Amino acid sequence: ANGLDNDWQTLQANIEGQDPDFSNTTNDWGKVNINLLHQVENQTPFVFENKLGIEFSHTLPEYGSQQYYELISKYYQFQAGWQDFYNVSINMSSPNYDPNHTFFYGWQGRDEPNTLFYQGRDRAQTFNDNYRAAGNILKLLLVNHVVSAFDALFTVQLKNSRIESNTNLMKMEQFSLTWHF
Repeated sequence: ANGLDNDWQTLQANIEGQDPDFSNTTNDWGKVNINLLHQVENQTPFVFENKLGIEFSHTLPEYGSQQYYELISKYYQFQAGWQDFYNVSINMSSPNYDPNHTFFYGWQGRDEPNTLFYQGRDRAQTFNDNYRAAGNILKLLLVNHVVSAFDALFTVQLKNSRIESNTNLMKMEQFSLTWHF
């Protein structure tokens, strides 16, 4: 593809005849050899409108990791893994299939990622916002516990400072109690 010599043919042969399971992507993880995928990624330059650029900025992390989900919704180079790209570019039985669609992101400002890529980006942003909010709530809970502990200490000390008890060990029957106001 695009005159590249990056062993993409081996990767293509590895997945030939297999359709992705977009309802449960974990089923696909065993179908694609991640080491072979990394090898192709590391040897694939980013294609600009009229020239080849530098290699991809990232390789796909281990399947299912937090970084995996973050990167596929953050970097355009991973848009080919989204279902709507597949239906336009690869799946010939899809009503949205376009035989003239190119397999590269031209990066000239006219191409746009497909809708699901943007939805993934938005979901990742929502997740990150919620994650930060949860972290802030945990910090507030910790501060609340520390403040409550000091409050309990001072309250007990204040209460105990008002009551003073004395006993006389020489006389068994003597006990005095003083309450300070």
